[in-house]
Amino acid sequence: MIVVDASVAVMLATGEPGSDRADRMPEGALRAAPNLILAETANALWRKARIGSLTQTDAARASHEISRMFRRLVPSQELRAQALDLALRRNHPAYDCFYVALAVREGAPLLTADRRLALRFAGDVEVRLPTA
Repeated sequence: MIVVDASVAVMLATGEPGSDRADRMPEGALRAAPNLILAETANALWRKARIGSLTQTDAARASHEISRMFRRLVPSQELRAQALDLALRRNHPAYDCFYVALAVREGAPLLTADRRLALRFAGDVEVRLPTA
């Protein structure tokens, strides 16, 4: 299993630079994420459509692709306490910490395009950057 965050999910669904590297996962690896990824990616796609980097049709298509991308979506409620603890201890936005909490809980690598997140939590989990 590999935990994929919203930055990578949007990258994969929209074909952004680095998506070819992000899509190279070990054969048979399952993608997992907290279920908040659906809201977070919908907001990112809305923002891209609003500024004109995606059409509304492409944003809707990408959203549909993201909804099918994951074999496992974990209820955020299951990760809430650990995510808040990580956010408070590391002074990092809580929504990012849900992904870290899931990766820690499952002993799985975290795939993110967020370098700040990767640097902040590299000691807690194996972090992979598709742009590296």
